[in-house]
Amino acid sequence: MICKNCGMDNADNVQFCSNCGASTQQNPAPTYNNAQNGGPTYVNVQVPSDTSNLVSIGAYVGMWFAMCVPILNIIMMIIWATSGNKSKKNFVLAYLVMIAISVGITIIASVVIFLLTGVTMFALTSELETMIFSML
Repeated sequence: MICKNCGMDNADNVQFCSNCGASTQQNPAPTYNNAQNGGPTYVNVQVPSDTSNLVSIGAYVGMWFAMCVPILNIIMMIIWATSGNKSKKNFVLAYLVMIAISVGITIIASVVIFLLTGVTMFALTSELETMIFSML
């Protein structure tokens, strides 16, 4: 078999040319460039050099304590949500998600307690009023 690459005459049963190493088959298997076809590809990750918007752990603790003060928390949430700092915006979003989860759990727990006991808070209040007025 004659090599199509270099013209060397090879035996009929060989798969590769003894001179250049090219395939002697009619439909040679494709060769792969390691970087383009299936080889490891490395991506250059750029780390942001601007760290001025990063919030320290102490600032997060201070933000959490500010959220514990009733009126201040609403004011601070508005300020942080409209600021250009993405970390503070994410803190506000996470806090709102936690509030929504807490409210949902409270409503579900109240419904379950009502269904299990059959007693509402209004019934307890009226019984308490009756007891107080009967003492007077």
